[in-house]
Amino acid sequence: MSENRKNPNKKRKKKKSFRPVITAILLAVVVMGAVLWFIRYAPTSERMELSDFYRYSTPNEAALISDGQYLEPADDEAPFAIVRDGASYISIRKLKELYDDGYVWDPTENIIRYATATSIVNIDLNADPYNYTDGGEPKSLSIPAAVTEDGADGMLYIALDLVCQYTDITVASVNQDPGRIVIETPGYAKQVAQVRRNAAMRRFGGPKSKIVGDVSKSDTVSVIEDYGKWCQILTADGILGCVKTSQLGPKEEQVTEATLPARSYEHMSMGVPVVMLWHQVTNQTANDSMGSLLAPVQGVNVISPTWFYLDDNQGGIGALSDPGYVEKAHANGLLVWALVSNFENREVDTTTVLNTTSSRDRVVDSLINSTLAAGADGINVDFEELSINARDGYVQFIKEL
Repeated sequence: MSENRKNPNKKRKKKKSFRPVITAILLAVVVMGAVLWFIRYAPTSERMELSDFYRYSTPNEAALISDGQYLEPADDEAPFAIVRDGASYISIRKLKELYDDGYVWDPTENIIRYATATSIVNIDLNADPYNYTDGGEPKSLSIPAAVTEDGADGMLYIALDLVCQYTDITVASVNQDPGRIVIETPGYAKQVAQVRRNAAMRRFGGPKSKIVGDVSKSDTVSVIEDYGKWCQILTADGILGCVKTSQLGPKEEQVTEATLPARSYEHMSMGVPVVMLWHQVTNQTANDSMGSLLAPVQGVNVISPTWFYLDDNQGGIGALSDPGYVEKAHANGLLVWALVSNFENREVDTTTVLNTTSSRDRVVDSLINSTLAAGADGINVDFEELSINARDGYVQFIKEL
């Protein structure tokens, strides 16, 4: 036999198999993919406290949600609203900015004034914060009409129970721990829907966003934003969060209705264009010069003598009125609108007079009484160079006059 001939009794070597290795690798890939999928897509159960979601800087601060929008104060701003002992209050600044500019607070005498179409509301917080007057008629509340808040830099907060009597807003919900106040205005159109099944509300749209609250099947919620697969909703108890769009039923529109009747203001009109002549009266005898003033003019139907002026910071006025002047004017077919100015006595601080309730009251009462005593037909207000700080006091002065 040839030396090179193979020995038939010699065992053949087995080929190595890589199948177990490949299977192990594939299994590892599948496991790793499942882990990565879970890390990326599986919903988190981590929850977020509402006290971390909404911004709170004082113990009684409440998140203010107005027409579906959460209004967050800047770092240097006082809270917009508070809830104290179950009662809700809104800062006078935000009340004026958002809902009704008619509330005027005098911090010097701690008095709130508000003018309706027919009456003046007066709330003397120093005398009794639970009682006030409306057109002189006594009224009362079961809570203080207004309060201040520690850490709110002296901001005044007015009770929403009071505000709702004069300002057309709907307080949809008030909640504590932590505080949340939901307010809606007349004409606010919102989309509402029913929840199809129990669901977690998340801070943002996405399964990895923290849970801020829960909704139950058949709950009615407001749909604030539709992001496609997710929607931002507002619950009845003032929680904002996101749920999957598929978890909501069909949306329908609801419009917030007015709760107060519309105010009607009456205006007096001469029925013809006003052609007015100013008459500068600097002393009592100057009233006698009306005839010479009228001689060269024609078509005038109103004359305005400069009779009244602010004379001190307590609301005193100087007066040069003359009933005989009015009689002569009427005999010539003229109405008399007595003028009041703020520049005769330069030592008077007009802002102080207008913003201080007792001083403003004194001016109003003195002007009305003096005008009626003289028999004049009206008052012509000529206040010049007013500071922006006199804005509220001046507007209230015109309303009260």
